[in-house]
Amino acid sequence: MIAFLLGGYHPAATEKVQNVIVPRLVSVALLLALAFHLFGTLVRTSAQATMQSRIHSILGQEIEKVPGARLAELTLVRTQTKTTAWVVIRTRNPSLRIKLLT
Repeated sequence: MIAFLLGGYHPAATEKVQNVIVPRLVSVALLLALAFHLFGTLVRTSAQATMQSRIHSILGQEIEKVPGARLAELTLVRTQTKTTAWVVIRTRNPSLRIKLLT
């Protein structure tokens, strides 16, 4: 499809060539807009996945230090400027407070 878009059909008359150029330019502009949007989405999604992986590994390391502790719930709340992680950890001792991340 891209080869046809770039190479395409070349009519013999010059006015036909002018009629073909405008739709091709519109197609290329739409393709570029879509490419930029998809690239931005890919960057945001990979950053989110990397952050989730780091949070899980840090939580796993910290939870191992407390006997009988387990991860009950992990919620990530994303705003426009930052992402906040809400973590619920269950232990046998309910009065135990763990400060993992500040």
